[in-house]
Amino acid sequence: MDHLARCVGKKVVNFPVQNYAAQIEAMRSGRLHIALYPTGAVGFAVNLAGAVPFAVNGSARGVSGYKVQAIVKADSPYQKLADLKGKRVAHTAPSSNSGNLAPRVYFGEEGLKPDADYKPLMSGGHDKSVMGVVNGDYDMAPIASDVLDRMIQRGTIKPGLVRVIWESPLFPTSPWAMPYDLKPEPPRRSPIASSAMRGTTR
Repeated sequence: MDHLARCVGKKVVNFPVQNYAAQIEAMRSGRLHIALYPTGAVGFAVNLAGAVPFAVNGSARGVSGYKVQAIVKADSPYQKLADLKGKRVAHTAPSSNSGNLAPRVYFGEEGLKPDADYKPLMSGGHDKSVMGVVNGDYDMAPIASDVLDRMIQRGTIKPGLVRVIWESPLFPTSPWAMPYDLKPEPPRRSPIASSAMRGTTR
């Protein structure tokens, strides 16, 4: 918040919200001026709150991002997405990009249509999808590659327990956005409000 205040030359306060729907509503109503949205919520923020994404995290190597990965248990017989017809496939949540929205676009092109070839089972999170595949609750799950990487780095699961049978091109990570009608002068009654949601929805 202090760094952002120095950059914009205005007082900045943290605006805590409970979920992404509340974050979008706060921007729509003019109470939130800068926000970090997860990839899956960006479309909703743009369409419902007039959000304008303006930056993503990056480094000297380029834009930070992740890939959608379709994972199966390492010793499973599945080699391609089309092998999963009629099987137990976990999606994470309706608003998740890598856990639901992107697979609905990509998987059909690979011979596996959600809702037609299988009924998506909502796991409630990327980590739950990963553990469900490891424990045999699901035959396959689309997840965000960075979540899987962190779970392995933390020792939550051992390397080699799951196998990637398909992955997408790189998606930029969560963007920062501001409302389309944000004016340069400070608000009359409140300081600039900024919100950064920290979760695993990708």
